Amino acid sequence: MSESTVEKEAEMLSAEAARQILGISRTTMHRLLTGGELHGSKVGGQWRFRRADLDAYVERAPHDIAAAALPALEAEIRWWIPAPESGDEAATSEAKIGALAEAILSLALRREASDIHIEPRADGALIRLRDDGVLDDVRTLPLPLLAPLVAHFKKLGALNVAETRAPQHGWVSVPLAGRKWSLAVATLPVGGNEALTIGFQSRPSPASLRVGFADLGLPAEALERVGEWLEQPHGLILVVGPEGSGKNTTLTALMEQLTTPERKVMAVEEETVVVVPGAVQVEANNTTGLSMAQVLRAFMRHDPDIIVAGAVSEREGVELLLRSAHNGHLVLAAMDAASFSDVIAKLDEMEIEPFVLSSALLGVVAQRLVRRVCRDCTVDDAPDAALVERARALASAGGYEMPEKVSWKRGAGCAKCRGTGARGRIALYEVVSNAGEIAAAITRRAPKDELETLARAAGSLDVFAAGVRAAVEGQTSLSTLFVSLADTLRR
Repeated sequence: MSESTVEKEAEMLSAEAARQILGISRTTMHRLLTGGELHGSKVGGQWRFRRADLDAYVERAPHDIAAAALPALEAEIRWWIPAPESGDEAATSEAKIGALAEAILSLALRREASDIHIEPRADGALIRLRDDGVLDDVRTLPLPLLAPLVAHFKKLGALNVAETRAPQHGWVSVPLAGRKWSLAVATLPVGGNEALTIGFQSRPSPASLRVGFADLGLPAEALERVGEWLEQPHGLILVVGPEGSGKNTTLTALMEQLTTPERKVMAVEEETVVVVPGAVQVEANNTTGLSMAQVLRAFMRHDPDIIVAGAVSEREGVELLLRSAHNGHLVLAAMDAASFSDVIAKLDEMEIEPFVLSSALLGVVAQRLVRRVCRDCTVDDAPDAALVERARALASAGGYEMPEKVSWKRGAGCAKCRGTGARGRIALYEVVSNAGEIAAAITRRAPKDELETLARAAGSLDVFAAGVRAAVEGQTSLSTLFVSLADTLRR
């Protein structure tokens, strides 16, 4: 036998040896071979592999395979999962990346985070969780683990693993904590790496995730006002707020309040987050040509009593909703706007005829979310006197007269709130009925300042004044209020 032949045979590795080098399971090895992604040769009925072919595959393979020998992966698994399950699959790189991904998801669920952010930094890949609207740094992974982790989620979402230079997004359905979760996965190229954001949605949502109309936290007078709107046979109710303000939760609660056996409720949303029993809920999808306007037109052929639309942003959709409200339907819709006056101004910019709007509009619910003082570590607070006086002046301008003596509260920080002093969020509302002078002002295109003055005269608090009242009641701290609503302080 020649020397070259001996060297060639020495290069040929068994399937088991090749699998250990690649760090993959037997199932994955079979898939790669049958799919032609990995090259091997049958010798005496057994697969054999050249080391050069294995090295070539590692060079072009998805990043989770290339991470097989990284010591950092072993260390991270021990940090996230102190006692990982033993077994063949747990020994592979593929399984370890999967276990790391599941551990990150599980931590986010335990903390009730709304989304996960994994971002490349100079010193590694920073994992952050958004909890009660605020991002919290959790851990910095070694940067070499970022690519395999992103590749893992790309595979789950049927995204292009090889494409790292363009943004991608998709949906992943996974079982976690006894519930089926839909994860919105988005990637973004950042400095030669990729950032990953994962948003949580439950599909279908259990009843425990639904918030009833009476549980929204609306003050008694506002609850009565909105309740009167819901009793009307036709008209338009707008729920507005910036992104992440909880307006979709409010919209769903109102829809559920209206859904009875005697009524046909039809809703169009970009994503059905909460399933309301008895309602017909349709997802708009512009990528497939099913726009919100197309769905709204289709609704008219199904004789609905109540129409609900989430995230309306285009003039055509608004015009269809107004037409429906004028034609005898009760219509509820969500829009991105900061306040009552802002949404009226936004509709004017869309060139919506003011008389058409004013004659259809029943009222507007504008809202924001602020962090709640942790109930397990509530202590007395002594905010700066200047801050208190500023709050008093802003609250008064917003329709609320603050008491002279207030027992302010804050969270001292405990294990349950992880030392933040805040746990959970409360909604602050501005509820304005379209009646009397307000309706006349909308018709004649009155400026925002006049609309706000009329809303205060009608007894509607603005969101900051509502926040001061919540702070007076001990639900939130004054400092939290100024931080969360800084963009509303324009007076």
